[in-house]
Amino acid sequence: MRPIAIDDFCAVRSLANVTFSPEGTTACFTVSQAKKEKNCYDSRLYTLKDGVVRALTSGGKESSFCYLDENTVLFAGDREGEKEPSLQSRFYRIALDGGEAELAFTFPIPVSAVYPLPGGDLLAVGSTFPGFEELYKGDKKLIKAYLDDKKENEDYEVIEQLPWWWNGGTYTRGAYESLFYYDVKKKSLTRLTEKGFNVSDVQLAADKKTVYYSLLDVSVPRPAHFGGEDLYRMELAARKQEIVVKSRPDFVISTYALGASFLLLAAADGKYGMNTDCDFYQLDYATLAVTPYAAYGEAIGSSVGSDVCHGGGREMKMDGDVLYFISTRFDGAGLYQLEDGEISPVLVRDGSVDSFDRCNGKMLLCALWDMKPQELYNEEGRRVTRFNDAALRGKYVARPEAICFTRGDHEVHGFILKPMDFESGKKYPVIFDIHGGPKTVYGPVFYHEMQYWASRGYFVIFCNPTGSDGRGAFMDI
Repeated sequence: MRPIAIDDFCAVRSLANVTFSPEGTTACFTVSQAKKEKNCYDSRLYTLKDGVVRALTSGGKESSFCYLDENTVLFAGDREGEKEPSLQSRFYRIALDGGEAELAFTFPIPVSAVYPLPGGDLLAVGSTFPGFEELYKGDKKLIKAYLDDKKENEDYEVIEQLPWWWNGGTYTRGAYESLFYYDVKKKSLTRLTEKGFNVSDVQLAADKKTVYYSLLDVSVPRPAHFGGEDLYRMELAARKQEIVVKSRPDFVISTYALGASFLLLAAADGKYGMNTDCDFYQLDYATLAVTPYAAYGEAIGSSVGSDVCHGGGREMKMDGDVLYFISTRFDGAGLYQLEDGEISPVLVRDGSVDSFDRCNGKMLLCALWDMKPQELYNEEGRRVTRFNDAALRGKYVARPEAICFTRGDHEVHGFILKPMDFESGKKYPVIFDIHGGPKTVYGPVFYHEMQYWASRGYFVIFCNPTGSDGRGAFMDI
């Protein structure tokens, strides 16, 4: 056995955004890898069909994508080699049965996601910059004025709003996301949501005639991030916006999912502020009446910590009127289902399900299982990709051993990693790794930093103290 080296981090690949094609015959997903020499991540698209994994792109900057049809993927990228400063974003079209990617759409502003509509037009989520709200129209003078202003002030930032910095990003400069309609023939964007409101969680109804989305007022110095958005919908033909349901201090909306006959809301009573776990509510499409559907009070999504995850993906999805969702319970995150008000496990094992998709009875899960970095697994829990086998072949991977102790009436659960070439009776140095939080948890998953320490001869102890996630009702630190 060889020790895990610190640079092995750059050999590990992270998987994200697994998405089935409309009929489920193929799936597309993102594979990312750290590039030490460039201090960045290289991201590419791969497909899975009939058990065969194939690289779809090779540019190194592809992550955001969607299916245009069963055989065509639309993805964001930059293949034009533009050297001058620019706000433009470009989306390319590529056929899954072969051929080169071709430029499909160019937008004058940064666009993070697009949603194809019948007839070829698109919905687009794009950036709005305070003081330059009309950049989406593509006026060259206004774009130059924005870029000049940004360059002139690049040595300092005037902070007027929270959050003022995105983790893993840069200064927010008060920028927020807006929803736009893109007319393919006119090659023009039209703003659909009001200035001063950030749009998120955009979902098209099955008939693609109505779009649902969450809005948050960011015109105030401290927006209520981390839940608390109001849910809206818009009939695209009439461009008519309608409030669906508003958040309240005792009804803080976290997310939602569109079912066949009703909408499901995940909302919390706000007892512990933004850390309160959610219950499920049913919303009638016609009357907009909201009624309790299932009491839950557990964390939705995975909050299991690891340093080998890059990117995101779907954490909940309705199939008919059955909700499938990821939830963190105790020291791990699994896949559960909610049907007729009852919650039951679907795939739960030691580790973490980070994202998934489901189509026509088939499922793909991106998971940290069996002390391996992320791989894809099917609905039976069988591994269908092997991106990280070579990176760890012949390397010492310490298996976590559970520990448990009590202080007063509180039980603390955690894990120990033994050092490489451990000998009983011999003394070893110990690293006690304490996570932040709240709303996070350590679990029995591959964590490169900890494995590196174990390979260097250290015992590693990592526990979930008071305030850790996955314990039901939030425990204050």
